[in-house]
Amino acid sequence: MFIWGIAKNKFGMLILGLIMVGAGVYLLNQDKATCGGEVMQAGDVCVTSRAGVETGESTTEETLKNQKLGGYALTGIGGVLAIAGIVRIIVGARGKDEESAQPSAPVASA
Repeated sequence: MFIWGIAKNKFGMLILGLIMVGAGVYLLNQDKATCGGEVMQAGDVCVTSRAGVETGESTTEETLKNQKLGGYALTGIGGVLAIAGIVRIIVGARGKDEESAQPSAPVASA
């Protein structure tokens, strides 16, 4: 899985987290609800469908509320991923510093 591969990579975690935070902040700063890329007006209803079958509908207010909720979720999860990536980078760097500081064992010769 693509996401799992990124999450196992400390730099991938950091980058993915920062992208998610950016997308979340963008959604939180939106003051207009959109449906299918179109800005909704008061009284509009957004109908969602999957494979041509209607799966739900929401008013302008509900759609904007859902967008804000998605923004909070992206910002929170992205923040956690970014922090985890930073921690893994720092811990990895410290581990390399400690390894290089330890004397190596002498090589036996015959």
